[in-house]
Amino acid sequence: MSRTIPPELSYFADSLTEISFTGGGLSGTIPPELGKLTELRKLLLLENCLSGDVPESLFALSNLEVVTFPGNRDLTGSLNGFCDGNEYKGNLSHMEASCNSCPDSPALVECDCCICCDIVTYNCCDRQGNRLFNHANIGLNAAGQPSSFDKPCVAEETLAHYMEHKDDLSWITDGRGDGFN
Repeated sequence: MSRTIPPELSYFADSLTEISFTGGGLSGTIPPELGKLTELRKLLLLENCLSGDVPESLFALSNLEVVTFPGNRDLTGSLNGFCDGNEYKGNLSHMEASCNSCPDSPALVECDCCICCDIVTYNCCDRQGNRLFNHANIGLNAAGQPSSFDKPCVAEETLAHYMEHKDDLSWITDGRGDGFN
């Protein structure tokens, strides 16, 4: 069964401050109605099966502090509406996406100010290509599978990377950037 982000979340425009659908197996597009959530501070959508462009309506959310999109291999477009050059706009202090600052990583979205995470290795790098952390979740889900690698849209290359390195998980780091503590 496929789950999507309900556009009806926009009914909570004056009160909803955080959306965290991390690794939830969501598919489909991000509803543009989320741009009505004027009090939203955290939008955590990493490791799902989301597709299409990130709606431009989200760029106007001035209270956003943390935004995470990596691990959605079919999410496309530009996130530069969140950027002021290579800096964050407004209150934004942390943003991750599957862009191309890690060496040899494919660029799925364009972003001049993001921490970019590789869709295959889950490494996340700064704009200079320095590895900061790894966002893979190796915690077991209800099916007994590592959460990051048990979703219908996971790339074959990602599974191959995990299978090759699963006996030495030193490539997985404990911490993430600001905003997750």
